[in-house]
This record gives sequence, C-alpha cells and structure tokens, in this order.
Amino acid sequence: MTQTVAANPAHLAGALISAESYVTEPADLWQQGLPPAWRARGPRTTLGPQGDQFEMTGVPARPLGLHGPLAQLRRIDVNVGEGYESYRYAPAGQDGAARVARQRKNGLAAEVLYPTLGLLLTTSPDAQLQQVCCRVYNDWLAQFCAADPARLRGMALLPARADIADIVAEIDHAAALGMAGVVLPARHAVVPYNMPAWDAVWAALQKHGLVCAIPLGPEEGAALSPRGPGAAGILLSTGKYELNEFLQMIVWGGAVLRFPGLRFGLVGSGAGWLATQINLMDHWWHDHKGWMEPRLTQAPSHYWNQQGFATFRTDDAGLATRQIIGVENLLWGLGPDANAVDEPLATGLRGLPESDATAIASGNAARLFGITTIS
Repeated sequence: MTQTVAANPAHLAGALISAESYVTEPADLWQQGLPPAWRARGPRTTLGPQGDQFEMTGVPARPLGLHGPLAQLRRIDVNVGEGYESYRYAPAGQDGAARVARQRKNGLAAEVLYPTLGLLLTTSPDAQLQQVCCRVYNDWLAQFCAADPARLRGMALLPARADIADIVAEIDHAAALGMAGVVLPARHAVVPYNMPAWDAVWAALQKHGLVCAIPLGPEEGAALSPRGPGAAGILLSTGKYELNEFLQMIVWGGAVLRFPGLRFGLVGSGAGWLATQINLMDHWWHDHKGWMEPRLTQAPSHYWNQQGFATFRTDDAGLATRQIIGVENLLWGLGPDANAVDEPLATGLRGLPESDATAIASGNAARLFGITTIS
C-alpha cells in the first residue's frame, strides 16, 4: 500500500525548501546604490494617494500595496498605507540573518529568493538604466545571501532590454557572486525568446550551471487589459497563463534542443494549467514534426521533463495531474506570503504519497539549486 502523508508531515520537519520566496528590498536601495548620475532617473519610493508607490523614469507610478508580497498584506488586513519601511516582514525581507532566523522558526532548510521591487525594473524602456539598476540589486542580494549562502539561494535579475552582450556580462557577474540562477521577465525582452540572438544567453547559463526563472511580473494580464464589470477577476485569473508564452518559445524555438543543460522555470503561475499545454504540444509535434522548424528530435514533453520546472504553493489541479507534469518538475514554495506571515507550512501537500511529497517539498529544489542543508 502506498504511504501518504498529512499536512506538515513530521518527516519533512526542518527539511522544507521554498523554491519561491521573495526579498523586500530597502526602499532607498537604488537611490543609495546607483552612481549619482543615474539617481534622478532611477527607482524611488514616493507617497501617493494609496500610500507608498514605486516610481522611475519611463515607468508609471505603481502603489506598492498592490504588488507582490505587499499585495498579500491586504488579505490579512494589514494597513498597506502605513509606509513601505513599516511593514512587519521588513526585517526578514531585508536582512539575511533575520531571514535565516525566520527559516529556523518555520522549519525551512533553505529558500530560493526572488525580487519584489526589482521585478518592476523589467518594465523600464531605458536599457541602460535597467542595466545599472539590475547590477545594484544583484550586488545587494549577494550581501543579503552572504549571511548563510547554503540557506539563502539568490536569483539575480537580468536587464532583459539590454544588448545581449550586456545580458551575458550580467550572467557572468551573477555567477561570480555565487547566485543560484537568474530572473528574466515574461515580457519586455529586447527580442522574443525564440530568436537565435538569445543563444548566447542560454549558452552562458548552461556554462555556469545557473537556473533561468521566469516569474509572473507586474504586467501579468496586461495583454488583455480588461475593463468594466469583473475586470479585477478577469485580470487576476488570466494573468496566471502569461508564462505559457515563454514555455512555447523556449521549446518550439529549439533552445532546449541546442542547450540540453539549460534549466528553466515558471514561477508564480501555479502548475495545473501545464498538463493541458504539455499534452497539446505533444499532439502538434506528433502531427507536424515533419515540417516544423526547428525540428525537435523528441516530443516537447521530453524537453519539459528534462529541463523545466514550475513552482506552486497550493495547487490541487497541478498535484492531481503530476504524472503528466512530472513529479520531479514540481517545486513547492511559500510565494509572497513568506515575508508576511508565520504559519504552518506545506499544507498543500496533504494526502500525497510520501515519496512525492518529499520530492516536491525539498528534494527537487535541493537538486536543482544545489542545496545541501536538508537535515
């Protein structure tokens, strides 16, 4: 009989790895860290009608209470108008030692860390400004992770609007900093991800063994831009599917064929939708593989199983279809709530076979991100 586990299984105590967690950068990170010539155009926080807001030249002001971990505070009735620096998760979000203390309290062995304010940089139309801002963030993140590099696995931010050579240079810098991987936006890249120009980027990531993650960004649902009745629900529900575009580009464009050592992940969009897409991609490959270019030598599901992953916190559909998605391709993560709430962890793994729960809650992330802190 297959052994199953309950929520927060005892055998995972102290061994949970969050493959999707977020830092909360200091509000003045770029105003303090950018060279003086860039500061007037760089990111800053100002007080707006809805509290603190993020601004930078060329990017519309965005209320911080509506973004990332800050948005989660609305769900738990925290006043998002109090000011960015007053949020109660700030110590664990901005100080590596405090983050490790939070991990130990919550039974975490490690976390893979993504930006919060940094994701807003991806919408900047200024390639040079984006480039210098990414460098400031990456250097700060390296200092954050230095508190315990085995437990704090940082994901460097890449300037996707920059020239490809400059993106590659930032990958080299991220590797030198000891980052676990890099972040690219689903949209706003200098050229589409299926274009051969990106081969230099995929080659650099493969060379350094860095994971490439595509998180849902601040523009999720922007392609639809709903208005009128139900707009909020439409935006929230459709935005989760925007990472499908990257999946299709990285696979059908042939990068997975040319760079078999490339590892890529879809972060923040859940996993339940992937089963349908994987089946659909295989269907079209079997029907049209004779003429489609580039010619994939294996079905798309083969490349996904070997090279892709998706993160989730709770996803009944994803877990129910895990044999299609691949148990080894599913990674549990706290998501934005990691900084805001002390609560029992991994409740979404209730009822899974013990081997599957262990892989999803820790083993897959440990293998992918080189984490060795599992107790």
